[in-house]
Amino acid sequence: MKMRWILISILLLIPATAFSISIGETAPDFALKDMEGKDVSLMDFKGKVVFVNFWATWCSPCKKEFPELNKFYETYKDNDLVVFAVNSDLKKGSVEDFLTRYPAKMTVLLDPGAKIVGSYGPRAMPTSYIIDRKGVVRFIHFGFDEKNDPIKWVKEVKELLKEEK
Repeated sequence: MKMRWILISILLLIPATAFSISIGETAPDFALKDMEGKDVSLMDFKGKVVFVNFWATWCSPCKKEFPELNKFYETYKDNDLVVFAVNSDLKKGSVEDFLTRYPAKMTVLLDPGAKIVGSYGPRAMPTSYIIDRKGVVRFIHFGFDEKNDPIKWVKEVKELLKEEK
């Protein structure tokens, strides 16, 4: 029992960034189910620019971000951009309730065990990772700044869409 507390204490001393993916690293692959139960794998979208957004139903900034994500998705969906909204709530019903109030046009993926969230290591909810055509994380947005983030997303995605496949 004492050893367990020592390990927990050591883990608490390690900065959160030690467990998070950084810009320039290959994005961890994942295979998750969408809201209809279909399997979706990140590897299936190699060659496209991928925007992965981690969010939760209890997250106030996520409620503000969803309409902006929808606009962003609608603008770029036909331009080799894929947008995933990855949710880690334990109950699918909570996600369905949230989506009734804040509909999603992008693909919503379920990560109820938070395995994928854990492999990316976001420091806040929401957090977005913009991944280039080769599968490398090029931009990260922690939290949501409603005045600046949508503008940054557009600039960054346009830059990546110009790059060759």
